Parts: sequence; C-alpha cells; structure tokens
Amino acid sequence: IYTLSLHDALPISKLSLTGGTGTTVNDNFVNRSALTGTNPVFGYTFGATKEYNEPYHAGIYGGYSVWWTWTAPFTGTFSLNAVGTNLSPLVAAVYTGISVDALTGIGSGTGSPFATNGTAVSALSFNFPATNGTTYAIAADHGGYQDGFFSLAITPVAKPDLSNISLSPDGTFGFRCGGTPGASYMIQVSPDLEFWETITNGIIPLNGDIEFSAPIITNSAPQFYRVLVQ
Repeated sequence: IYTLSLHDALPISKLSLTGGTGTTVNDNFVNRSALTGTNPVFGYTFGATKEYNEPYHAGIYGGYSVWWTWTAPFTGTFSLNAVGTNLSPLVAAVYTGISVDALTGIGSGTGSPFATNGTAVSALSFNFPATNGTTYAIAADHGGYQDGFFSLAITPVAKPDLSNISLSPDGTFGFRCGGTPGASYMIQVSPDLEFWETITNGIIPLNGDIEFSAPIITNSAPQFYRVLVQ
C-alpha cells in the first residue's frame, strides 16, 4: 500500500494505492480507465511507458503516460486539474480520436513545480471545450525520470453569472457578466431566440467581469442577448 499526503492541492488529504506488480492497467491507449463524475482519480507512473507514435503531451516527450476515457455530460467549458509528486513536470492533455496515432488535441497543460512539507510537487490546471455525449481521451505523463503519484479531476467551469442589468435615462441598456478570467467569451443578440449574431467578443479580464452596454433601438422588435464562454 502506498500512502501519499497531498496538502491544499485538490480537495483530498490522503491517497492510498495498491502497488501490485508495479505496472499500470491504463498504460496503453486501448486500456484507458473510465473517468466519471468530478471526484479526483488517483494514479501512478510506476511501470508506465510511451507507445509507438504516441503524441508528445503538452509538447513534452515524457515516456510514462497513463490514459483515461471521459464522456462530456453536457456542452460547455471544463477544467482539468492535476497534482503529482516527483514528476517534473507533470503534463496532461485532452484528445478526441480512436487510436493513439491519430488523435486531435483539444487542450493541454504543463505543471508548475513547488515544494510542500519537503516534497517536490507539480500542479497544473487548464480549461477545454467539450460537447455533450462526445468521448475524450485523457493522458497524463511527466518529463522527469522519477516515478510518482498523482491525482486528476475534471470539473465544469462555472456558468456566467449575469448581474447589474440596467436601463439608463439616456436609453442605454447594459449588464455585467462574471466568468473565469482568461476564458474567451462572445456576446450575441437575437430577435427570435433562433438566429444569433455576435456583436462583441474578447477575453475575460483578471477581475472576472464582462461589462456590456448598447443603445436601445426604439420602435423595434424585442432583442434577446446571451453570453457564450469557452
């Protein structure tokens, strides 16, 4: 039994793994383990290898990859978070595709190193778009030569928080929408909730606020607005 204490990295305090033969059941792409829900999964790279024609995850050669399969429960933006020990750096990537030599990258990230209680740790986080019912392949690997343990979780990014809807005396309509800093957004307008036109787009700033205002067109049909965050 391996026991690893992870402090303030993911919402877990202790990790227990059965060592067995020292090999990983999800070492190869075809043997991907199922990843469901938002709870972290735990793994290790002891005995893991890199397959022929396997991509470089996050641009790093690695050589100790393990795999999961995950199906998006709805269309939206999701966040992959992972933390590992003795892995320098920990890397992870999200793909679509049915074979290891023909994958399409959807998102990836490289861990940032830090030390906690004398243990070398690498943690990463990145967002990626997903479509309801689509199955994705998740790979975790590392660029160092030491084997180690890690935890990985996929969680939905919070939906935009719409607030401060206003109508000024000068005829200006506006609202504020909150979202994840660094994410891309589009604001669209529609006369009938069927046909949508993008009127502005950008990157959510560090304060997490999107502010929008526009003059109201009098004697016109109703207008509907929506914010899409990716």
